[in-house]
This record gives sequence, structure tokens and C-alpha cells, in this order.
Amino acid sequence: MWRERSTDTVQSEEPMRIRETIFLVGCGRSGTTVLYNILSTHPDLCWFSNYTDKFPECRLLPLLHRILDFPVVGANWKLDIVRGGRTRFGIKPVEAQNIYHTYCGFKHAVKTTEDDWTLEIENRFKKAIMRHLSLTHKTRFLTKQTANVQRIRLLHKMFNDAFCVHIIRDGRAVSNKWRVACACNRLSARNLRVVYH
Repeated sequence: MWRERSTDTVQSEEPMRIRETIFLVGCGRSGTTVLYNILSTHPDLCWFSNYTDKFPECRLLPLLHRILDFPVVGANWKLDIVRGGRTRFGIKPVEAQNIYHTYCGFKHAVKTTEDDWTLEIENRFKKAIMRHLSLTHKTRFLTKQTANVQRIRLLHKMFNDAFCVHIIRDGRAVSNKWRVACACNRLSARNLRVVYH
């Protein structure tokens, strides 16, 4: 899939820092998850996982990312991630609602700008990212959350060298995807009622 990193390169003596963080944003059902899953298999990128989001206070959990660097197991898990993370106990990238809102304190579903910046939110968020970078030995951080479209200016204040990838999809395709998803949810709910009545 991706070319592996060269192990011949000399490690820099400068301390690790957060550089050029990648934020994926876009409307729900616009393809952000598909792109997130594909990019998360890149050998230079780390991200918030289902485990680190569930237990953000557990400082060593980002070490689980290292499993993806093992030849056979890692290749299988990466394939599972690209397919949408169907394995029950596998590590997979998530939107990290718990890290963003509960642990760091970002406002949810509200437009925020640089005027809403606080040192506490920035420090907690950067600490969480730094922990992932240092424990996984990756060079870049990738995160996706559709709500980030409402806080782009705030994120730019925190990370002035960040890349923001905004996916824009034809609105008709997005609404059709929502319609299909709602129909599937109604069908599942109907089937559950039949089973449990």
C-alpha cells in the first residue's frame, strides 16, 4: 500500500514537536471516514484510536498503534481498517468524541473561533497528540471529526502549520446517503421489534 519508511535515515537530535497536523473535515456522509481510514494506514501517521478515545487518561494506550508496524498482523489490521474496521477487538481510527469534548473540553455542535481559545484546551489537546506521536514513533498526526468544520479558525490558532482537508461532496449524493442510512436504521429497528415481541 504505502512505501515503508527508510530505517537508514539518521534520527534528528531536536526534541519531538507537533508539526503539520492533518485535520479532515466535511459534512457527514461526504466520504471523510473513507479517506480517514485509507490515510490512517500510512506508516508516518498516527491518530486517535477506539481504545485511546475510550480511555484517554490511560497514557500508554497509544502503544497499541505499534501493532500495525508488525509485518503480518499489522498488514491484516490495516486491511481491516481500510474496509471499515469490522474486527471486533481491532484498533481503528475514530472521531474521538470523548477526547475532543470530555477530555480536552472543546464545545460540541457550536461554532468556535480564535476568540474561544483557552490555554487549558490547547494544552490538553496538544498533550494527547504528543503522547500519540512519542509512543508510536510517528512523525505526523491525523485526525478527523466532522464537527471540526465549525472550529477551523480555533484549530488554526492552535496549529498554525496544520493542513485542513475539507471534503465537499455533491449535496444530492450526501442527502441520498442519509436517506439510505435512515431507511437501513428503520429496517433494523423494525426487525428488532419483530424479534423481541
